[in-house]
Amino acid sequence: MPLLRLAVFLLLLPAFCGRADARALLLVTVEAPPLVVVGADGIVGGSVCAVVREALGRAGLEARIEAVPWKRGLEMVRQGRADGIFAASVNSAREAYLLYAREPLLRARIVAIAEAARGYRMDRDGTGTDGLAAGRLRGGEHGEKLVAFLARARFVRVEELAQPRQAARMLLSRRLDVFLINDSILADFQASAPPGRTLEIVRTPSGEPLVIDEISGHLAFSRRTVDEDVASRFSAALHGMKADGTYARLMHSAR
Repeated sequence: MPLLRLAVFLLLLPAFCGRADARALLLVTVEAPPLVVVGADGIVGGSVCAVVREALGRAGLEARIEAVPWKRGLEMVRQGRADGIFAASVNSAREAYLLYAREPLLRARIVAIAEAARGYRMDRDGTGTDGLAAGRLRGGEHGEKLVAFLARARFVRVEELAQPRQAARMLLSRRLDVFLINDSILADFQASAPPGRTLEIVRTPSGEPLVIDEISGHLAFSRRTVDEDVASRFSAALHGMKADGTYARLMHSAR
């Protein structure tokens, strides 16, 4: 009898567990207003979340979205405790456990943000970085140009933070001089600044905003829990949203 019960359990196990496309996915991301906003009710919204939910719906999928520190989220996806993470840049070191949706969710400009009163001027060759304390998102996204910039820069330290909003507080208290991040974060940083104090993108010696790198961000699925078909359906839905104008409308919306 115990053997019979075990056999029945093993036969039913696939139905209990279900494929990723037959249950609600768990997706993780990091809070980064206005792209990702955690409301007072704990619901995760924002423009990129709206895009993800719409594309999933068109692909016949459902998901629950949680905001966690970025490095923790990557580990959750690697272990199969979460089904996907966004917006992740394509990184060959992660391809063993991440299945990237081909269509990008967004294009990100990586910049240095600092308090305007500091008057910093920097360039991609590391000019102007001497003696400054920099910060970046722990485990955050980066491209080859950002890696090269950090290798050339002469920062006294580069501190890794779990959440972007920590950076605004540290910039204003002057515990950090600059923070390297997606430029879409600037408006949220400035909203936290007291009257009379301004946070801005650091400029080059010639006066242009310093864009250190440009990367594409994707929804990346866990290879442990999601197959190629799900990633392809999501990509096709997202591509269709860009074609019919839905993507642009949602990216300009807020929670």
